[in-house]
Amino acid sequence: MNAADDIGPVNVPDQKSFFMVVTRHSLNILKSRRNDLSQTQDVIFYSDLKKLEGPTMKDGIEFYSGGVQRIGEFTEGWCFKLSLNLGSQYIICTKNGAA
Repeated sequence: MNAADDIGPVNVPDQKSFFMVVTRHSLNILKSRRNDLSQTQDVIFYSDLKKLEGPTMKDGIEFYSGGVQRIGEFTEGWCFKLSLNLGSQYIICTKNGAA
C-alpha cells in the first residue's frame, strides 16, 4: 500500500528507510506512521547514548566526541552516528540534507 499525505508516504518506501519520531526521552524508529505503537521497530533512549565530551580545539574549531557525531553529507543525505553505552551504533542519514 503506497498511501501518502502532506508529510509523505505512510509506509516506508524501501528496506533502508524508516520514520523517526523524536520525543522528550527517546528516538523512536518506525516502519510506518499508521500506528506508532505497533509499528515501532526500535527505541533509542537518550540516557543510553555515550556522554558528550569536549570541546577540544583543532585549528581554531571546537570538536566534541560522544554519543552523537556528525559524519558528513553524502549522496544518501546528511549523516550522523549514534553511539550507545553498550557498544551499539546507529548510522542515520536524512534525505535532502534535512536534519
